[in-house]
Amino acid sequence: FTSSSQRVGFQPLHRLAELRPRPEQLERLRQSVRCKALLFDESLSPLLVPASSATKSGVFSPLLIPWPELRPELGPDDCPIVFLGGESDVDYANGDSYFAVAASDRLLAWARSAAFGVVQSPTRVQLMTSTRMIHLWGPARSLLAWHRYNRYCSACGGLTEIADAGHRLLCRNADCIVNGKQSKPGATAAWSDHPISHPRLDPSAIVLVTRGGRGSDQPSCLLARKPAFPSGMLSCLAGFAEAGESLEDCVRREVAEEVGLAVGEVTYRGSQAWPFPSQLMIGFEAATAEGDDINKIRLDTEELEFADWFTAAQVSDMLKRNSRWFVPPKAALAHQLIVEWLNSCC
Repeated sequence: FTSSSQRVGFQPLHRLAELRPRPEQLERLRQSVRCKALLFDESLSPLLVPASSATKSGVFSPLLIPWPELRPELGPDDCPIVFLGGESDVDYANGDSYFAVAASDRLLAWARSAAFGVVQSPTRVQLMTSTRMIHLWGPARSLLAWHRYNRYCSACGGLTEIADAGHRLLCRNADCIVNGKQSKPGATAAWSDHPISHPRLDPSAIVLVTRGGRGSDQPSCLLARKPAFPSGMLSCLAGFAEAGESLEDCVRREVAEEVGLAVGEVTYRGSQAWPFPSQLMIGFEAATAEGDDINKIRLDTEELEFADWFTAAQVSDMLKRNSRWFVPPKAALAHQLIVEWLNSCC
């Protein structure tokens, strides 16, 4: 398997999960100027600044504020605060570490005036930010979205409380139903007895449908576009896995639903987190089923506005921007699926 970190050109952040239940160690990290905070506004957009000339790729980078500089400005409404991890899992005490903050309007105003931050919409951030920084704001946005939609216990409606540095939520209602039983009236349940909520993850299959086989005389792949895509952009087919469904079956169902084609062999190619709000994109290549009429694309017009077959030469022109069409940027898993297929055709 090809790791997603190799695909998009960055090494993943070390999560340092062992530090999450240790507030005293996290506090020691926050005393260092190498501890940085990422601020997110009400729409869960990260605060950005124009990328410096030293940045290898991307137009914007997340604004990283040293924690000692941020600490005096924090208020009770700047919540939640989530620990993201560090650059090193060996000497983390002396390396860079990162926290995400759901910032209040007051804190955002301070940050903008102090550092000239610029807020961009999340989708544009994903497409424009240096891939080296995606592993920072991506998990941060997913975690903050999860906190926003889980302020109350799903079992009893009571308020939840942050635990493990933002990676768990606990119901603090002593009378909450736990494992089908109710705590005794007036009794204080043990910490471990309270319902625990973990961050949500939504699996979604993304698939490049191919025909002709690798190494054949005229291989081609199917690319499509949704109405919401930027003008001229084509991508792979994608859709969420349903309850009780394998990923391979999800691929076959989505292809049949969106373009009316049957696929045979389904091959896993890689995965990528997609924080809108918490998708895990699982990438596949799928060959059309033998005997299926591949020229009869039956488009689901509620999902797609266009889909067609493209040869390797045509796809190569898209990557070079010598075509009316183009494919998603390098930061997207779809780009990597397309490039891998194209390389296999050479």
